[in-house]
Amino acid sequence: MFLIFGASAPATTAVLTAIFLGIAFGSLLAMPILNRFQRPLIAFSLMETTIGIWGFCIPFMMPLTDRLYIFAAHELGEANPLLSGVRFVLAIGIMLPATLCMGATIPVMVAGLSDREKRRVSTVYGVNTLGAVLGASMTGLFLIRILGMSQTRFVATGFNMVAALIGVSAANRRIESQVTHAVRTLDSMPGAGYSRRLLGAMYFAAGYVALGLEVVWLRFLGIVNTNSTVTFSLTLSVYLLAMGLGSLVLFPILRRFMWPTTIFSSGNLAVALASLITFPVIYAAPTLNYSRIAEPAANSTLTLADIYSTEAIIIGILMFFPALFMGLIYPAVCQSLAGSAAQKTSWVGSSYFLGTLGSVAGILTLSLWVIPAVGLHTTFALLVTISAGLGCLSWILVRTGSKRWLVAGIGFCLSSWAIAIAVESRPALREFISRKSGTRWFEFSVPNPDSKVSEIRRFKAGSSGTVIIKKQSGGDDYLVYVDDQLVASTNMEARVDALMLAHLPLMLHPDPADELTVGFGSGGTSHAITTHNIEAICVEIEPEVPRSASLLDQQNFGVLGHPKFHLILNDARDHLSIGNQLYDVIATDVTNLQYKQNSSLYTVEYFQLMQNKLRPDGIACAWIPMAAITTEELRILMKSFQHVFPHATLWYMNHTHTNFGILIGTPLELTIDFQRMERAFAIPTVAENLKLIASQIHCR
Repeated sequence: MFLIFGASAPATTAVLTAIFLGIAFGSLLAMPILNRFQRPLIAFSLMETTIGIWGFCIPFMMPLTDRLYIFAAHELGEANPLLSGVRFVLAIGIMLPATLCMGATIPVMVAGLSDREKRRVSTVYGVNTLGAVLGASMTGLFLIRILGMSQTRFVATGFNMVAALIGVSAANRRIESQVTHAVRTLDSMPGAGYSRRLLGAMYFAAGYVALGLEVVWLRFLGIVNTNSTVTFSLTLSVYLLAMGLGSLVLFPILRRFMWPTTIFSSGNLAVALASLITFPVIYAAPTLNYSRIAEPAANSTLTLADIYSTEAIIIGILMFFPALFMGLIYPAVCQSLAGSAAQKTSWVGSSYFLGTLGSVAGILTLSLWVIPAVGLHTTFALLVTISAGLGCLSWILVRTGSKRWLVAGIGFCLSSWAIAIAVESRPALREFISRKSGTRWFEFSVPNPDSKVSEIRRFKAGSSGTVIIKKQSGGDDYLVYVDDQLVASTNMEARVDALMLAHLPLMLHPDPADELTVGFGSGGTSHAITTHNIEAICVEIEPEVPRSASLLDQQNFGVLGHPKFHLILNDARDHLSIGNQLYDVIATDVTNLQYKQNSSLYTVEYFQLMQNKLRPDGIACAWIPMAAITTEELRILMKSFQHVFPHATLWYMNHTHTNFGILIGTPLELTIDFQRMERAFAIPTVAENLKLIASQIHCR
């Protein structure tokens, strides 16, 4: 979906919200659906069939969605806030039938339970969640890598069809119960004590915390791990596995000697406590990464399995136990309602709706507003405090005696612990240990903990990534990191990179009027473009990157205030897809192909987007990592570029310590106009930049 709507925070939030809203409202439809079916498992089979067929057909519907989105963007304008609403509506429209069926699945499965087997909601929820674990891990780690996207769709659809056949087979053997049976099963569950309205509000808040913590964990893990699709797949797998085991295994054990209301209260308190206990693994990650990744890499013994296993260890320690206790909450909610048997039966779907709606609220508010406003640490503390407060409130409301104040004291201690983490706000790093010296934070070497590497001048979470500005010890150079991935620097090698991405294509173009650069970085490329007295346009996905520009004035020279500079906050693919403007030069500057969706900016489809937005004599320019990828990967990347731009040339600055190259795509076979270059040399600031680059010949 991000190939259509882009990978910006508003775009990804719109898609995730659309998915969860569909699931939420699907759970409300469960009872009306069951009223039309005498056999619940037949309804389940039809839902699984719908999910499989619709999911398989979604790629065929995407071109129409793409055209509608582009049409809306052209009519409204790229910067119009209404465009986020269009994304949301289109995302809902293309996925709604499948997500509605997903949401209705659990309530329908509960209705199909057998009295004789005496299963519970926790069993259905746990098994369903473990199935999601298998799907997330197999797809993210293996199937897409081995089979590709298209073949993986066949596999996913096949699993849906198998589930549907199992449902039909079970229904034909008459092992499912009727809805009335489910009523008796639920009615036999003792320990109900909350009103519907109160329990619904508390479960809404619990759903908010559950997805909110996952969002925060993902953001921290994006810093200390590779922040690739592997990180996301492992995180989702661990999260779902723990929740599934909590519902399937831990809840039945606790249910033998605890009321559902007690499990609900204890579960929320345990989520808060476990989250606080496991949080320090974030700061232990650099040591693990050094011993398990950096040292083997230095000895040339590093394998992909080493990286995966290290990430899995960090993710598992951080998330498993908090998510395990989260798995207790939904089955406890289903059994904690005070009311009639019929009310308890309908509550299975209604509660799922409210919890999922809380998750939607968590995704929306945290991703778009809370994290950018208060940061990751404070957001984490807020969520832990809510969880602790839920545990205390739910306990106090149904109990009397001195234990009420003991539980309140526990909640107060947990909240104070969380607030202390927020006040300290210790920066999370991947390769170095963060430690405070005086009032400032510094990073220290793992093998030599007394050796300062750099000062952390800024650590600010944005809507899509965390920007870290570091000042190297013993020098004046600044480094720009996003999720602790180096994206720009003021050192000489990085300056050569930034300057050549501007000057090289502009000197090769006969008469440029503007250049679009993808990624702001330090702002050095954008400033270099303005020295040619042309329009400099930059598209940047993370707003906190240009907001850090004042720390890098020695390279960008205050370019944000330059009259010919224009900043566009958006995903590059999205901008090139929906924008109307054509450019003389488009330069893509991405420093790490493994980071998030960066690799999507080096595909044939992306290069085609570049070509479509170039004027007839326009030039395409792409920074490529010569040393950071394998020879085969480099060959694939260059062939992809040449497929769209047949007259491609590779430029490599071999007079300095550079590890990158620049691909240049021209409409015709390249001929160098030396008179054009002389005109560029005549511009004093351009000549000064080029002399700076030439001076590096003495640094080899």
